[in-house]
Amino acid sequence: MTKEKLLAERRGCKLALIGAMILGVAMLPVTGCVAGMLMPLVLEPAAERFGQAQVEEVCLDVLSLQAAVEMHAILHNGEPPRSLDEVLPLLVGHSDEMPRDPWGNPYELAPMADGDVVPRVRSLGSDGAPGGVGLAADIESVEAERRRAGGTR
Repeated sequence: MTKEKLLAERRGCKLALIGAMILGVAMLPVTGCVAGMLMPLVLEPAAERFGQAQVEEVCLDVLSLQAAVEMHAILHNGEPPRSLDEVLPLLVGHSDEMPRDPWGNPYELAPMADGDVVPRVRSLGSDGAPGGVGLAADIESVEAERRRAGGTR
């Protein structure tokens, strides 16, 4: 192969490389648009399932704590606990710390309503404040029982 042919071949390779780079850069907005359109289709269902799993965890925790509150009342002649710390020894596989909801907030005893024999256990949801909607909604033991029985998810 002659020197001229080698130079011509290199020039051709350089031009092909430059063309590929220009095409790649030109395709970035299209690729970004397609990825941007597909991301919600992938991420939203995953986030929804994760949120449902967090609510399921809260329901299980609230029901376990409610059972411990009721057991405490039975063991103390109908006297309900003043705080959840009093029921910690009654939890199966308990540690030295009270469990927290998936958002890191402590579970608490809700004020007793008319007709309640023992206080209800509740999570204040993802925002840690009373009220809320969606993941921020409060879940009390009655709601947890309803959800576990298949009422709402």
